[in-house]
Order: sequence, then C-alpha cells, then structure tokens
Amino acid sequence: MLYKFIPVLMLAASPVFGQQQADTLVAPLKDSSVHIAFGKTDPRLSPSFMTVLKGEELQRYDNIADVIASIGGRVPGMIGGQNIRGFGGALIVIDGVPRPANSITLQEVEEIAVLRDVQASVLYGVQGNNGAILITTRRGMPKQRNIRVMAEYGFAKPISYPNYLGAADYMTLYNEALQNDGLPALYTPAAIDATRTGNNPLRYPDVDYFTGAFLRKTKPQSRVALEFSGGNNNAQYYLNVGWQRDGSILSAGEAASMHDDRLNMRSNLNFRINKYIRSNVDIVGVFDVRRGVIGDFFADASTLRPNAFAPLIDTALVPDKKMLQTATVIPGGYLLGGSSIFRNNVWGNLYYGGYSTQTNTAVQFNNGIEVDLSPLAKGLRLQTLFSFDYYNQYTESQTNTYAVFEPSWAPGTEQLSLTRIGLDRFSGVQGISNTSQRRRFGFYAMLDYTRRFGDRHVVSAMVQANADQNNETDIFQPNKHANLGMRVNYAFASKYVADFSAAVVSSPKLPKGNRTGVSPTLALGWILSEEPFLRGSSWLDFLKLKVVGGVLKTDQDISAFYSYEDIYTSGSSFTWNDVTRSNTSTLQSTVKNSRLFFEERKEWNAGLEAAMFGKRLWLDLGVFRSRHTGQVVMRNNAIPAYLGGLNPFENFGEDRNSGIEAGLRYMKNQGKLTFEAGFNMLYLRTKVTKRDENWGEPYLYRAGRPVGAMFGLEAIGFFRDEDDIKNAPEQLFGAVQPGDIRYRDQNGDNRIDANDEVQIGNSAPDLYGGLTLRISYDRFSLFTLLQGNLGSDRLYTNAYYQVYGDRKYSGVVRGRWTPETAASATYPRLSSKANSNNFRVSDFWLYDNSVLQLSRVQLGYALPKNVARRLYMQSLDAYVRASNLVNFSRNREKMELNIGMEPQYRFFTAGLRAAF
Repeated sequence: MLYKFIPVLMLAASPVFGQQQADTLVAPLKDSSVHIAFGKTDPRLSPSFMTVLKGEELQRYDNIADVIASIGGRVPGMIGGQNIRGFGGALIVIDGVPRPANSITLQEVEEIAVLRDVQASVLYGVQGNNGAILITTRRGMPKQRNIRVMAEYGFAKPISYPNYLGAADYMTLYNEALQNDGLPALYTPAAIDATRTGNNPLRYPDVDYFTGAFLRKTKPQSRVALEFSGGNNNAQYYLNVGWQRDGSILSAGEAASMHDDRLNMRSNLNFRINKYIRSNVDIVGVFDVRRGVIGDFFADASTLRPNAFAPLIDTALVPDKKMLQTATVIPGGYLLGGSSIFRNNVWGNLYYGGYSTQTNTAVQFNNGIEVDLSPLAKGLRLQTLFSFDYYNQYTESQTNTYAVFEPSWAPGTEQLSLTRIGLDRFSGVQGISNTSQRRRFGFYAMLDYTRRFGDRHVVSAMVQANADQNNETDIFQPNKHANLGMRVNYAFASKYVADFSAAVVSSPKLPKGNRTGVSPTLALGWILSEEPFLRGSSWLDFLKLKVVGGVLKTDQDISAFYSYEDIYTSGSSFTWNDVTRSNTSTLQSTVKNSRLFFEERKEWNAGLEAAMFGKRLWLDLGVFRSRHTGQVVMRNNAIPAYLGGLNPFENFGEDRNSGIEAGLRYMKNQGKLTFEAGFNMLYLRTKVTKRDENWGEPYLYRAGRPVGAMFGLEAIGFFRDEDDIKNAPEQLFGAVQPGDIRYRDQNGDNRIDANDEVQIGNSAPDLYGGLTLRISYDRFSLFTLLQGNLGSDRLYTNAYYQVYGDRKYSGVVRGRWTPETAASATYPRLSSKANSNNFRVSDFWLYDNSVLQLSRVQLGYALPKNVARRLYMQSLDAYVRASNLVNFSRNREKMELNIGMEPQYRFFTAGLRAAF
C-alpha cells in the first residue's frame, strides 16, 4: 500500500505554466518564474488559479513578522490569511514540506504562492483538499554578498477592558435579583451605603481588578533580525537569526518582570557536487519560551465579585502584631486577604503563587538532491528531498501555597480580628507537565521532462510520488500520507495551454480495498491577447481566459482510524445475584462498513486575467463552484433508536461552495510620485445539500441552508405581566416571570420548545474584501491595508453578557427589565438562579459581525544612497507602523472586548532596516 511506502521515487514536477496575480507585490508579464507544487513555472501562461506575493516587496512596505497576517487582504478568494474560498485552513508548505506557519517569519520569505483551485493543489494528495500556500525561503546568490539588519521597538496598547459594576451597585442589583425570585435581600442598606462611601474598604470592599494597580497602560515589544547571504558558483549560503521579546501587561508581582522570548535560526546551503549534481541542506531551529505566574489573572478578574473580599489588609490594622512575625507580607506592608471560600488571591498569585514556563522547540531539516539527466535525454531532471522535523513542548512550573487572612468583627463593634487560613509553603520543587513530542519524516523525488519542438510546441510531462509519517506522544497510530502523481502539460504558440494533473492517493483510515483513489484535474488556458485580432491593441496589453475542473479525494475530515470496523466499548457494570461478583458489560458502538471511501471535492473554475492601459490596470476575475461530497457521518437519524441504534459510518453528507473572486490593481507613476491601489474580494455562497437529519418541522432542516447557518429561538420582547404569561403559549423551558424573554411560537402548537427554533443568522460572511493603498513620493512611502467582511453574525453568550446567579455584574445589566422600565428595557430581569429560559440560543443574543478594519498603516523613509554609504551601508530605511487601528462596525465594542483573557491590542512600532 502507498501509505506504507516512504522511500519512493518521484518522477516529478515539471515547470508547468502557472499564473501570477496582478498584485502590487508581483511583477506580471516579466520573463520570470514562480513556485508551484513540486516545481516552478512561467507565471504568464498558467491556466490555474494562483496568486504570488514577493517577500522582499512585502517587507519594503509592510514589515511585519507574521507570514499569515501578511497574506490577509491581498489575495482574491481568501478569508483572512489561511482560509481559501471558505474551505478552512489551507495546507502550509515551506520549501516543499508541510509545516506550521508559525515556524517562519516574513524576513525569511522569498515568495508566497497561494494555490486556490483543485488543479493547483492536487499533487499534495489528500492534504491539498483546502488548497495550499507555498512558502519559499530566501537563498544565497553567487557573487552577491548581502548583510541585512532589521531592528524595531514598539508597544501594544489595550483597546478595552470589561466594564464591571462596583460593589455597591452589585449589592443593590443582587438584592433586586433575590427579590425577583421571591427571596429576602442579602445586603442591608447600611452595608450598601458603607460600601459606596468607601470609608472602610476592609470591611466593605469594592475591588476593581482592571486598574493600574494590576495593569500597565502598554506592554513593550522588540524584534531583531540579521541576514547573511552570498557564495560563489559552487556554493551559496543564507543565514537568518531573529529574536523577539514581548513584555507583560501585568504590573504587579513576579509577572511584571516576565516576558516571552522567541529565537529563530535558519541556515540554507546550496552546493554543486559536480557538473550534473547539485544539493542543498537546510536547518531550522525555533525556540519559544513563554513565562507566566501560577493562576489566571484575567479569568480571576472577570469572575471575582467586587465585594467578595478585600485582597489586601494593611499591616497597620493588624491587632495581633505577633501574627506579622510569621506572615508573608506583600511589598508596601500588606497581608493577603481571603476566606475559607476565597483562597485564590490575585495578589498572592502574582507575588508568591509560583511560576510556569512553557518551552516550545522546533527543529527542521531538509536535504535535497537535483540531478541533471540531459546527457541521457535533453530536458530530463531528477530531484529528491528528504525532510525530518522534531517538535517538543513542555511546561516547567513551581506551585507554592500561601496563607490568606479572613477578617471578622465582633457583633456591634469595630474590633477587628484575623484568622489565618492555609500555610505559606515555597516548595522549591519544579515539575514538568504538558509534555508532547512530534516527529515527522518525509521523502519525495521527482523526475520531469520538458522539451520544445520548433518555435510553437512545448511539452512537459511528469510523474511524482511522496510520503510522510507523523508520530506523536501518547498517540499509538501514526498519521501517514502517501501519493503518486502525474502531470502532462502542452503549450502551443505561447497562447494555448492544456494541463492534465492527477494524483493516486492513499489513506490508512479506510478499509482494505478502498485505501487508494484517483484525483484527476484538467486546466485549459487561452491567451487572447496573442491572437492577431487583438495583438497590437492600444488599450489591451494582456488577456487570458482559463477553465479548471477536477475531483480531489481526501481523508482529512475523517477524524478517526478504524471507523470502518466494528467497535466495542465498556458498558455498565452488573452484579451476580449473590452480590459477591460483578462484571462489566461490553457494548457495540459502531457497525462495520467495508465500503467506506474517500470524501471528494468536485470543482470547476472559470476566469480571466487582463492588463490594460499600458499595464497600469490589472484585473483577475474568477467564478467557482465546489461540492464536498461523500462526507463521512454516522446516520443516527436513519434508523429509529428502538431498532437498536447501531449504525456504521457512511459517505453521506454533502455541501456546496460557490462564488466570485476578483482582484483589481491600478498603478501610476508621475515623476517622483507613485500611486498604487489594489482591491481583492470574495463573494461566497455556501449550501448544505445533504445531511442526516429528521426534524419535526420543515424549517428545522439544515439542508438547503448555508453551511454556517445558526439556529435558535426568535425573541419577540419581554413578558409584560402575569396576564401576558397566562395568555402566552405553554413555556417548556421552565417557569417564567414578567421580564423574561418571550419567544415566537413558530409552528402554532401553542408550546414553546426546541421545535420553535429557526435560522437566526449565518456564522460565515457573504462578502470578504481587502484594499491596499501605497503612495510614494521621492524617498517617502505610505502603505495602508484595510480588510472587511459583510453578512456574518455572532452570539455573545459568555458570563459578561448572560448574567444570572451570583455572577459578577457587567454594565449591560443597567438596561435590565423592571416594572418601571418595561417599555425601554434592553436586558431581561435579573435572577439569583440559573435561568433556563432567558439564556437559550436566540436572536436576542445575536449581533451583526460585519466590519471594516484599518489593519495596518506604515510610513517609511529611505535614506539617500550617498548618506547611507557614508555610514558604510548600502541602504538604510526607517519606518513607523501601526496595526489593528480601527474597526468600523455597529458592534465594534463587542468585537473588541475580550472576557476572561488578555485584551485585544493596538500595536505601534518604529524600526530600521539596513543593508551592508
């Protein structure tokens, strides 16, 4: 079987014709080549849908480190930086090997090629089902010695923090919640007034954790990268060393001095063995160290009620001074407050709780060999590549315990006494946890043949094979991939191109006899601008039409191995009649299906590329339709449970994606001024065409609706009074009161239950877009990137918005329903109990997620060459950059707010780039 076969020979990737996106960062129609799957190609003639970005140009105007972030907004058909046409995460291929995107920085990148259609990615076998992003790293050039240095420093500023109510307001509203539930008040008016005045914060605490006592206004960031490259005709080298440090937003305790560090090193070496054989050796190391304290500050800050306890007790108030001799004192002269219920003290975690250090290590190795076989046959070339990756992660930690002190007062007096709870124990014992290791072995080889016959015919042919195996800690079954492939390409007169590509794929996740399949594709291209009736046009410089279709078989969404077998699990235990023996039953959970097969992506594409008006205006336009068929599901709705409820996994589900993608770019030079604008978009429609479902109402069926359809109840206001409740349909989600959310009875059965759910939104936008603007004048340049989406929805369901019981109250509850605010209320009544009616999935908690974001702005200045040379440099550029600047949206505040985690940030950076 292919999946058992790693040392394979690939007869391979000829430089078939590819396409190059007419983008700001690409130079179309030049006599150059770009990378495609297992080879390179002339970008002018390719019939496939692909976009190429050049790393050097990206860095010149948008010098960020994150490669995926650099793609977002620049490629037609993309959602963000890794999702192509809504299929999900694309395969990331670095120097021919599938690898994590976070193992590389933009400074190491020579070229990024985004393969959007099924034909462009079919040679990656089952892994290419969501498209592929090929990243090619920089390499040394003969007799071109280069030294480059990049350094930048900046800061991240939090956009917003949660708005929680103070202790007095919390106490008042919690009393109201108790009253709504028919329970007596917990807090007296005197206690609420004393809390509001703040005269005795120890007895009547009012704690806000989102203040300068715990948090800085900004956190620092710095980054440095050095590059060295050069060589001669026999050997070339490239070396990149980078270091990045991110500081902490926390300002107190041990956390204030902690930071995250990332060190990355890359060495690419090319060398000639003899006249016909070349080789390369690439070694990469990435070391990522993330430091923190024990405990989760932002989770605690979002859950600890403001009046729960005073976290600090001034030592001047301690009545028994002997207690201070054995107590741990916080700098500034404070004891840690708490109680038998609240042992988790934020100050204690920050100062004395201990630490954790997560270390992530990645080591990657490539060894490639290229053999020129032209003495045997002109145009024949053999290439092999062996790769080995090692990833290791572990967390080193030390957990300490600390005592907290619970204050109490004698009844009717102000006499303070403290009770110690727990002990201060600094163990000094380091523990290792969260360990994982992963190893990947890969091998491919390829042999391609390209031959030109006369001036009008070019024929390329190839077959290919590759395999890899991934082993991971505590996972018995390694993940394996292997496939054979071939491609035949014919170009006539540099204007008609046909490309047939196919892969024979294999999968160990399928039963014997079904573990191999064929994925065929065909692409046709026609360069109309080379035809006599258009050649020499005064306004049209280039026009190409292209059509692509094919079928790609995949197993990437099959989650488990052996899902085609009979699977048995342990059931409940039973006891013999004498009660002296017991045993555990065995149950069958899955029925065997020996016909289980690959899922398939069936797709066709049509489009055009055009350059007009002296190549100032570029257009890339395409339409596509893709079906994801044979999805592996267990059809539990097909057979009633009373017949046994045992079903096999089957190829049954089906979805459809269709849409329009477009890229438009305009550029004009006039003297020292250069203006360039680029627009990229994707209009996407998805549809569920087949699902295993059996609902009681027709509007509950998912088939026929978008893949991201969101279902829930339709809210129609709040119950006004008891008569309103009495006259409403029967409420089956629990007893309701005035002020609770009322839902529409969709089927008219006079009952509110799960059968009244309808489609209330769509989690996936219909329209995505990106706009790039660049203006250069003399040595100054300004770059701007905007990204946006339209037509998506989100549910806000966390504890910040859905408040019940004794949860911490946020500012949203100010709009709560009361009899006095019934006409203007924006939030249901408060309750001290879990409310099974108000916090169901419904459109009451739905918001429009459409947004236009000003993602990045960079202003640059290039020092005059003569000045740079006086400083012993070839060039020196300075820049300032701002990222994640502004979101334009009706629901901007909700989008920008994080709950229970670090806030979202705006980033501001200044840097220098120098070449020697």
